[in-house]
Amino acid sequence: LVGARLFERTAKGTTCTPLGEAMCRHARLLLTDFRKAEIDLAAVSRGDEGSLTVGCFSMFAGWPVAEAARAFRQAYPRITLTIEIGTHERLIEDLDAGGVDVLISRFSSTVNPQIYRSTTLLEDSVVLGCATHHPLAGVPDTSLADYIAYPWITALPGSRIRGELEMSLRQAGLRIPDMIGALSLEFGREMLLDGQ
Repeated sequence: LVGARLFERTAKGTTCTPLGEAMCRHARLLLTDFRKAEIDLAAVSRGDEGSLTVGCFSMFAGWPVAEAARAFRQAYPRITLTIEIGTHERLIEDLDAGGVDVLISRFSSTVNPQIYRSTTLLEDSVVLGCATHHPLAGVPDTSLADYIAYPWITALPGSRIRGELEMSLRQAGLRIPDMIGALSLEFGREMLLDGQ
């Protein structure tokens, strides 16, 4: 249909050609629009008044979003509510493509106010936590330099949050600690129970 190759097969697998990249971007937009249309049509056919799709960064998927979803359902029972959980990077693509109506995520100073309108929902500082049996637990006057001697569970490699964290450590003249990238609080809790 497009008159040229979209993909190249290499020893490392299949990669997109520049034309393939462009086609994939358009396909994502079309598929996102189709998914949104399915949700809206299903809502109207059930007699609902429409739909709202909220993208939510996975770390916020519990409180306060669950509480807000319950309140929304009570106030607007005839609007189909869908919560899409994922990484900030994927959800911002969905927002741009129209597959998500509202995005709840961590604010970044790089957000263009000409494109995105944002509202602060809460102030949440960065916290480094450890298990009660950790060697540094309860030790007064510890510093960030003490903490990097131990492995961290933090944001996924390549994510904006991980990049900001690593840049802050470098600016402080500190090495990057061993890190496991995970977005699951449950996984983090399990790792803390038996390790450092």
